[in-house]
Amino acid sequence: MVRNMKGLVLLTGEAPELAFAELEGAFKAVDGPARISHRIGQTVIMDEAPPRGLAPRLGFSHFSGTLDEITGTTLDEMIAGVRSCIGQLDPGYSISWALKVQRRLEGFGPSALYQAMEEEARRLGRKVRHRRPDVKLFIIVHDQAFIGRVLEASSRSAAGSRRGSSMPFNRPVIMDPRLARVLVNLSGLPPGRTILDPFLGPAGLAIEAADLGLEVLGIEKDPNIHRGALLNIEHLGLSDRITTRNADSKRVRSYPWAKELPAFDGIITDPPFGRSAATYGDGTGKLLSDVLEETSGFVKKGSPLVVDAPDPEHIRDICGYSMKKELSLRVHKSMTRYIGVLEKI
Repeated sequence: MVRNMKGLVLLTGEAPELAFAELEGAFKAVDGPARISHRIGQTVIMDEAPPRGLAPRLGFSHFSGTLDEITGTTLDEMIAGVRSCIGQLDPGYSISWALKVQRRLEGFGPSALYQAMEEEARRLGRKVRHRRPDVKLFIIVHDQAFIGRVLEASSRSAAGSRRGSSMPFNRPVIMDPRLARVLVNLSGLPPGRTILDPFLGPAGLAIEAADLGLEVLGIEKDPNIHRGALLNIEHLGLSDRITTRNADSKRVRSYPWAKELPAFDGIITDPPFGRSAATYGDGTGKLLSDVLEETSGFVKKGSPLVVDAPDPEHIRDICGYSMKKELSLRVHKSMTRYIGVLEKI
């Protein structure tokens, strides 16, 4: 039986440290300080049930849930835990499972465990329905088995609808919506805050920020890409949260409208890099440095800067900011994204 531990989030395994940092930022954004008890690989255990809205806002997670039982890893022990968990549910609820086995099981495999859970549910007179059940249970197996109820799943299908291939304007440089969501969550900014994205591009990152409730000003130098960004923003109905300017971020202070800009709560941006990205004669590092120096005066002291680059040196020693976290994500064999979470000083 679980004592003093009531919540669980299962992260994806593609970049564990990045996923965990995203979770910490999301906690800050939705519910104040994180109440994380401990972490075992992709499994994060909390001393309270996770707040509503946490899992759907995460890019690198599977689900959040309530943790009802911790058992040993023999088949009998896990089935006893499942039986106890089922017994706490309304008798009329249909059920299904999410099963994650992260260690070798002795004498049986995941399919045998899954079948045994289904047989136990039917023995207890419960309806098993794998499509749209009333309650989805989970069992996650490490050195112990964690058993409970899924509260909310991550929005993978929604993220798929915002991929570049699903948008009216697509470019190879458009950021994957799940990664864009990670960058927004790393900022820790709650809904209603304002951010600046000085490298708007096709608006992939701005769209995720707006979807999470932030107000965005995006600046894009290329007029064709700016028009395409507007198409994407309008397509998703986010024009009320995203304002754009077709302008050069390297000299943003020279534009008359810049005098009316507010003090932003942060900068979240993805500068151009890669073979198909235009840096207008500058390398990514110099372009990023020049733009962040130009826009520094528009950001409040203590505000976050979240930025990625192809070289870790590009995100280190940025004038006017101190590094809080340095993370990375290997995209493929020839590209790694280095992500910095910095603070305005």
